Amino acid sequence: MLGLRERKKAATRAALRRAALQLVTDRGFDAVTVEEIADLAGVAQRTFFRYFASKEDVIVDDRDLAEELAALLEQTPAAQPPVAAVRTALLSLAGRLDAGDRAEILARQRLIATTPALLARSLEQHQAWEAVLEDWLAERLGTTDRLGNRLLPAVCVAAVRVAAEAWVASDGQDDIEGLVASALDQISHGLDLQPPGNG
Repeated sequence: MLGLRERKKAATRAALRRAALQLVTDRGFDAVTVEEIADLAGVAQRTFFRYFASKEDVIVDDRDLAEELAALLEQTPAAQPPVAAVRTALLSLAGRLDAGDRAEILARQRLIATTPALLARSLEQHQAWEAVLEDWLAERLGTTDRLGNRLLPAVCVAAVRVAAEAWVASDGQDDIEGLVASALDQISHGLDLQPPGNG
């Protein structure tokens, strides 16, 4: 259970994200300043920068999800094939996303898709997910094959992104876990990697 300080920090972070989403949805990304976001959230501008490095981050920032993905991967059984382990972790993450505020998530994803600066930042976040997967895969397989270690993360993250786009297109009516599962299943047969000597 979170302590009082952690709860206050989480509340401030959430307030800044809601304020940014509201202002940017109403007026467009370029027309909104960090100062206005902080004012609407009821905090000082310097407080904003304690939580987010930039205006892009307050909309896009998914660092917590990258950390959560790393933790989920570490919980997968050592004997589980890499593709299956990645699938398990990504489906668990998708399920947690679906438990959030659906309207807010949809609004944020629509902004990202239609705002070049946010889309670029989102792609950087996806690269962070890929890096988590790549590091885990290198350790799990015990190989330094950079091409092989990068292929699975790149394809799986792309599959999740496509599934998320389909979920947004359905106005959040489709099952996000089902979409992610379907996307991953369609690519898994060609990426059934095994540690050296097990093939």
